[in-house]
Amino acid sequence: MKSTDLRIANALINILSCNTNLKIHDTEIIKKAEVSRSTFYNHFSNQKEILNFIFNIIDKKIFKEFEYFKYIPPQFINKKVLIEYTSEHLIPIIYDYRKVIKIMYSSNISKSWNDFLENKYTDTICKYLRIEKNMHLKLFVKYVLLIIELWITEDKIENPKYFKKHFRTLCNSPIINIK
Repeated sequence: MKSTDLRIANALINILSCNTNLKIHDTEIIKKAEVSRSTFYNHFSNQKEILNFIFNIIDKKIFKEFEYFKYIPPQFINKKVLIEYTSEHLIPIIYDYRKVIKIMYSSNISKSWNDFLENKYTDTICKYLRIEKNMHLKLFVKYVLLIIELWITEDKIENPKYFKKHFRTLCNSPIINIK
């Protein structure tokens, strides 16, 4: 990973954290990153490339942990196993990246972030379970991601040690349970 790539990515993250404008201009990123226009375009063709770079950095450690499932026979992977594993192994990693992940969920690029996560994890679960993409699976992935989004965007975020139990309860409760 090049330090200039990281500098440009961090500049965009900083701009996203305090900018609610729908459009961020490359000039803003260039100025914040303190790089020349040519350096910027030598590293990234457009902002979508920067976002993909950021998304992959954030998700790299989480996805690496998720790859555990490629070693488990598909018949032993089910909703309960996925929820347990997520609560024990992925929630703490997500918590470590909470500041940047909160920016991804709270900024004007939240749709791109959600699409990235939904597609990546729906496809990955399909691959590891050796199943076709279907509405139930898509709903499951969206629901889990929504629970994580609601947790990570709270003003006062619950410690993962306590949230793990809350997460498991939410994932296992009926979706329309408002008690």
